[in-house]
Amino acid sequence: LEQPVLVVDPSPEMLQPASKREGVLTLEATFDDFISSHPHTISKYNKFVFNGCILLFPNLEASIAAFYKLLKPGDQLLIVQYNILIWKENLRTSWDSLNELEEFHKRAGFCVERGKESHSHSYSREKYFILYVIAATQH
Repeated sequence: LEQPVLVVDPSPEMLQPASKREGVLTLEATFDDFISSHPHTISKYNKFVFNGCILLFPNLEASIAAFYKLLKPGDQLLIVQYNILIWKENLRTSWDSLNELEEFHKRAGFCVERGKESHSHSYSREKYFILYVIAATQH
């Protein structure tokens, strides 16, 4: 990992393992609280990873647009999400497809690259473990 690393999560239980790693700072906050209360902290970093958390955003498009405004040119946002779209009928999200998720980034101003889907072969139901990666760069 590049140093320093800041891990933000609303759950102390999720932060606890990260806090044990060298060079890792932790902050207990929701994403919306983080971007509204810590813009000075965001300016210290140039790469941001959302790992498996996009279901927690009540209005993901608005959150992505707000986050874009805090970034410097060249800063990157990486979204990593397992294939939750197969459970979509049981979920309430502010988006309906991976293409729509990409469009949120583009409308905010990001340059978007979709990573190759990666399949887990250690599970018999590998369709549940497809990993989607979207890399977005502020320009």
